[in-house]
Amino acid sequence: MTPGGRIQAVIDLLTAIAAMPRPADGVLRAFFRERRYMGAKD
Repeated sequence: MTPGGRIQAVIDLLTAIAAMPRPADGVLRAFFRERRYMGAKD
């Protein structure tokens, strides 16, 4: 995964955590489950 891709993933993750009214661990689980192949081709 490129450095730019990593930074964008963190931005997306923090945005999702801030926008959701549920615990952060649930948001993290859903985030990574939806992106299970994140970084495979970056």
